[in-house]
Amino acid sequence: MVATPITQLRPQVSQEEGEGYGLEEFDRISALAPPEDGQGWGLPADFLLGTLGDGRLRVIAPITVNVTTENEDFIAEAVEFAEFGYGSTRSAAVRDLQRAITELFFSLTQDEERLGADLTATLGRMRRKIVARRIA
Repeated sequence: MVATPITQLRPQVSQEEGEGYGLEEFDRISALAPPEDGQGWGLPADFLLGTLGDGRLRVIAPITVNVTTENEDFIAEAVEFAEFGYGSTRSAAVRDLQRAITELFFSLTQDEERLGADLTATLGRMRRKIVARRIA
């Protein structure tokens, strides 16, 4: 299977019709199959993630995310942490990635004393970008 960068997708509506869509409508349009002519939407394949959607954690440095498609699914990848999120829409894949990063952070933090070199390095990279909030 070949992953197709999201920038190779295009809407099935004119640009004027596409303006002003909400997130749900954007997801519906962004889930369309890639066109044969290879013209893109102009959506970035890479972007910076600034939140994990979990009040226990704060992102202090943006996390680079790469979004690709495979068949009809979207894959969001945080290469620096070797984590992936999957979904039927771009937003669903990013939400799944946020959950995966959150779970990995807490798991590695909890087992820190038993980690091997690779996972210790991953936790170090995560701590340069993510901190746990102090709840009073």
